[in-house]
Amino acid sequence: MIRRKPICHVPRRRRWLGLALLVAIPILAACTVSNDPDGWAPPVVTEIDGRTVILARVDNNLLGAIDVDQADPIVWLFPGIAAGQPASVDDERPFPGLDDPVDAQGFYGPPVPIGADDAELVIADHSEGIVYAIRRDGSSARILLDTEDRVIAGIVVADDARTIFVASTDDHVYAIDTARPPTNIDDRKGFTWIADDIDGRVWGTPALAESSAHGTLLLVPTMNGSVTALRTSDGVAAWSFESGGGIASDITVVDGLAYVGAFDGIFYALDVESGDVHWRAQGSNWFWTSALVANGVVYVGDLDGDIWAWDAQTGASIWAGAFHALERIRAGLTLTAAGELVVITREGTLLGVDPSTGERIWGDPANPLQTSNRVLATPLILADDSVVLSDDQGVLWRTRVGSGRVCEIFPERNSDCERLLDADQS
Repeated sequence: MIRRKPICHVPRRRRWLGLALLVAIPILAACTVSNDPDGWAPPVVTEIDGRTVILARVDNNLLGAIDVDQADPIVWLFPGIAAGQPASVDDERPFPGLDDPVDAQGFYGPPVPIGADDAELVIADHSEGIVYAIRRDGSSARILLDTEDRVIAGIVVADDARTIFVASTDDHVYAIDTARPPTNIDDRKGFTWIADDIDGRVWGTPALAESSAHGTLLLVPTMNGSVTALRTSDGVAAWSFESGGGIASDITVVDGLAYVGAFDGIFYALDVESGDVHWRAQGSNWFWTSALVANGVVYVGDLDGDIWAWDAQTGASIWAGAFHALERIRAGLTLTAAGELVVITREGTLLGVDPSTGERIWGDPANPLQTSNRVLATPLILADDSVVLSDDQGVLWRTRVGSGRVCEIFPERNSDCERLLDADQS
């Protein structure tokens, strides 16, 4: 039986004191987040019965399927209200398909689709470490794995849409056949494989990468500062890289390079074949957000509030200098269809940046366009180019680039604000 470890335990390693401090201080600083696990799962969009639906972490640590165009926007809530069930505050019934009620404590990774026609959505509850598969229509759910430890990293799905990879905070990575999941954590024969020698807790979401020498790899970042490349065929490590600080960021892979920033204030581009550093660049502070790679450029923000743009192949600076958002950046950056770089700071301030020059094109830090709460989740750009934000209290907001207003859309809906928002656009 694997014993659950406290999330804020700082692992003891034989390292230089300076390196140990770089790893330990960010973990301690993040303890308040994990002891009050609201989660930072980004909103995503899907289709249910022909309706465009937003999947997002909403109030009370629930995963909600929300149709904001309806007067009653809730399609379903997990673990609260299954599709077609009446809402009841005192309802203690288990979600259909489960034996017991679920006491969810926060979702950090987004729901990811599996199966034929993406029929199920997989998500992990942070505190309990239980991995669920929820029918996309919200009719039922099943348990795929109880890791018996906390899960912060997002779930990764293999190309077969059937195998998933679950990285936990107990230094393990599990490969599971979702059609035949293990009966429990001790059923080692029930797993496709288990990698139990990962050098550190996993907070950032791993990424798949294709290697000519090793086949498909799963690149796993850790809070000890390592990136380990596991062969997805058997879980054996192909290579490992050591940074100078903990890594809580998701890994982004494009054209044979893996991009990730660390708590040493350095951003790395790694060769997926070998783990060698292809290039590195210095930031102003810790990196704790995933990189956006678009049009041959890497965009990423750091905890000093600086946004950087580097050539994806060479690491050469694209802008004359960093863009200063003046507040910490935790959420990932996004691009609109019109090519505007959308920045949301931790305090909920929205800014627009020209991706070619790094110049501010809308938003005023002196008179900020803000949500009411902090924002840690990457914004969602809808088909109409409006921007959906999910704050750390489970409130959803909508805005349009350069509009000068941001409107709450769930759990309350500010219809007057939205009418003005759409009028601004027209």
